[in-house]
Formats: sequence, structure tokens, C-alpha cells
Amino acid sequence: MYENAYHNIDFVVYENNNEPEYDFVIKPGGNPDEIKFELKAAEKVSVDLAGNLVIETPLGKIEQVKPYSYQIINGEKRVLDSKFSIE
Repeated sequence: MYENAYHNIDFVVYENNNEPEYDFVIKPGGNPDEIKFELKAAEKVSVDLAGNLVIETPLGKIEQVKPYSYQIINGEKRVLDSKFSIE
């Protein structure tokens, strides 16, 4: 866990079925719009029709599954709309 990787946002890296995964934990006062990545070795970056991030590199294609976001209010999980955007 990288606490406060962004202001009031923790970055958590872990393994799931031998695959690396990561989460961002937005704490009160955190702004998810601050979360940004810079891809230096990418030849092409796009978002496919399913909302997945597709990164084409000299070593092959990498796909990041569409973000899944939720908020817990009074013990109830509420799914939030989230997506990748390319600048």
C-alpha cells in the first residue's frame, strides 16, 4: 500500500490468481480526477468498446480491464460510473 499516492488517495497493489492488480482507495477529501498515469513506452493507447484500456508496446499488447468503482454508504455498496480517459 502506498498511502497518499495522491492527496487523500491510497494506491494498493496486490496479486489475484497470479496476476498483478491494483486499487485506489479514495478517502474523504480525495479527488479521483487526480489519478493519472503516463505511459512512456506505448506506441498506441486506446479504450475499446467494452471500456478496457488497450496499450500497444514494442513487446506486445497490454489490456487493463474497465475500472470498477463503488462507494459504501451506511453499509450499502453503491456502484459508481467510472471509465478510462486518454489525454
